[in-house]
Amino acid sequence: SSRFLLFDPIMRMQGWFNSKTGETRPGPIKPAEYSALAFSGIHLLRTRIFDYMKQDGAYSLTDLYISLCHEQLISGYLHQDGWWSDVGKPEELMAAHAWLRSHPQIYTT
Repeated sequence: SSRFLLFDPIMRMQGWFNSKTGETRPGPIKPAEYSALAFSGIHLLRTRIFDYMKQDGAYSLTDLYISLCHEQLISGYLHQDGWWSDVGKPEELMAAHAWLRSHPQIYTT
């Protein structure tokens, strides 16, 4: 990914960084001062997050997190154990399926 969430040493979100364009949000921040982590798509949310969702329909939760990260606690978690794969595109899903089939000890049909 070229887009990263930025976290301080105790894993509180401090912003967002696009490494291709150099853009940072919110406002000017120094990405080198933070841990830059790609978003995995896994969320654990408190129901009060819905109080901050002002738009109807689909929109970016990343944008919401960026707008709230200095007002509300948004934490990151490093899930480094296990096997993880991006399956957001058909070819990535096929690659993940092939990997799982090659590991019958964890693959069930």
